[in-house]
Amino acid sequence: KWALHDTSAPVLVGEFGSSTDGYGVGEKDFWRCMTRFLQQYDLSYAYWPWNGERWYNDTLTFENEGYGLVEQDWVTIRHPKVIEDLLALD
Repeated sequence: KWALHDTSAPVLVGEFGSSTDGYGVGEKDFWRCMTRFLQQYDLSYAYWPWNGERWYNDTLTFENEGYGLVEQDWVTIRHPKVIEDLLALD
């Protein structure tokens, strides 16, 4: 029996992420299904990633993180539709 159907244990969906901004039909479908699932079961979640850049070991530099919710300045919102969808879940 999956914990989702057993109310004695909390469920946290962690580290999922995607983009609705042109990364492909498959990702848009995934995003739509994932947010619908979270909303239907009123699940808590942790989105990944927030950061606007990531570390690359091969070049020893920080570079653009295309899936991050913010740009490399860590202030400008990169994916406003994702933020809008996440806010609609609460």
